[in-house]
Amino acid sequence: LILDAPRCVFCMPAATLLLLQYVAPAIMLAASCKSLGQQTAAAWPHVCSGRVLPTRYPAALCMCTGTPEEASTAKTVANDYVSEEEDDDDDNRDPLVPMSTPLVDDLALLRPVPGPPVPSAHDFPSEKRPLFVCMGKYAPFMAPSEPLAEQYTTWLSESGCVVLAKYMLTAESVDMDAMHVPMSEEDLLHEMSSGISSSQDDQEEAADDPVTMLREPFQFVSGNLNVIRAESRVTAVEWMQSDPHQMVDGYAQTHVLRWLRSDEPALNVQRSEGALYGVFCLDKEGQVDLRIATRPAHLEFLKASQNVVSAGPLQSAEGEGAGNVGTLIFLNADDLAEAENWAAKDPYAVSGLFRQVLVAPMLEHSVPIMEL
Repeated sequence: LILDAPRCVFCMPAATLLLLQYVAPAIMLAASCKSLGQQTAAAWPHVCSGRVLPTRYPAALCMCTGTPEEASTAKTVANDYVSEEEDDDDDNRDPLVPMSTPLVDDLALLRPVPGPPVPSAHDFPSEKRPLFVCMGKYAPFMAPSEPLAEQYTTWLSESGCVVLAKYMLTAESVDMDAMHVPMSEEDLLHEMSSGISSSQDDQEEAADDPVTMLREPFQFVSGNLNVIRAESRVTAVEWMQSDPHQMVDGYAQTHVLRWLRSDEPALNVQRSEGALYGVFCLDKEGQVDLRIATRPAHLEFLKASQNVVSAGPLQSAEGEGAGNVGTLIFLNADDLAEAENWAAKDPYAVSGLFRQVLVAPMLEHSVPIMEL
């Protein structure tokens, strides 16, 4: 197009536009680069002449040299500098030695470096406070209202000293047909009228004081049994007195006794997947000698059973000098009948030591507890 421009009227404007748009900028750029190179050579003659090498790459150095002779000199100096640097790297590299070379001249000089001491059980603080059993039994056919039960659960959760939090069932299951008693039409009308009036009275009483005990036609839970840690029996009694049930006279009887739980492996078998049963026994008055005489047979019976999860005697409220006055045992059993049968065969029970024996399925309150 440029060659034909003088001969063509139409090509002349197009050729002129092409020259102005592409060729002229390229010529100006080349001139600028040459001028920049000359300025660089004038500003840093010691670099461009090769006397000082700012980089190990000679190509970057030669771009700013002014004459071919200076570029050749700079390239030679750069190559020599790179060779010297590689030689330095070789000198600094660790020498290779055979694998049979010993690490030290004399292996006998090696001594093991002592590490930190291995912690033992004595290094960890253990709970020194004794265990106390706090048992509260409801009166027959009495049960806590829902607000009272919630208040009791909150109190247990905030105690911070509970090791076991159990409630005792009256039976494993309830036969509703057995609870039905045939009656005449007159008796039925009378029961319905009295039931409605008593229900209204209970509702009014519950509305006035919702935290209370209510009478139920059938008792599913007979009471609570907790194991706590306390500094002394006095502290345990104070804890038991703060039970919300105590505020409304909810327990027909209470017991706070120190539990001397045994650590023997034979009396601490693993709990089975079934229900856990509790056996709470109290001795007759003045039977300390009978307990001492029967104790070996009692322990042999427990160990031979291989179903005792935890067990131990209950110490007298008067202290260690007064001896033991009861027994608390938790055991695995298939059902309540088996647990009652087992408790009846205990040499303590056979000898007539106990005045009270309570065997019940034990369920756990959903509260945080300490390690037993």
